[in-house]
Amino acid sequence: VSLGGSLTGIGGANTPNFHIKNSTSSISNTTAKVIFTTEEFDTGNLVSSSRFTVDANTTGKYFLYASVKYAASSMSRNNLMIYKNGTLTLRTEYGNSSTYPSVNVSGVLNLSSSGDYVEVYADQNQGSNISLSGEAECNYFGGYKIIE
Repeated sequence: VSLGGSLTGIGGANTPNFHIKNSTSSISNTTAKVIFTTEEFDTGNLVSSSRFTVDANTTGKYFLYASVKYAASSMSRNNLMIYKNGTLTLRTEYGNSSTYPSVNVSGVLNLSSSGDYVEVYADQNQGSNISLSGEAECNYFGGYKIIE
């Protein structure tokens, strides 16, 4: 099928985008920020101290994802959460673990104002601190701007 001309106004880039990984955090039975130590990519230079912050040129809707894997197996509940501007916004709960649990959370957030930021937090109910596995492929946080 020939369209007889060129197409305009389609396509685009899902930028900015970022992916950070490799957490050595210890998670308490109270909510703790997950610290990621390795930056895979950050096309807008918007990640600092495990926090993604938009500026006036990068506001919009973002698909965000995070995953952590615990280095212990005896907990009955753990949460992985994404906070926007210090407020819980997305949460996944995983319970009754007899293995080393991995917990994932994802969703779309509107980062509509310059200075909006997102961070990953976790908690668990074993009673003492539990380290994350240290496996970079299991502990990560990332996202990308949705083309509108």
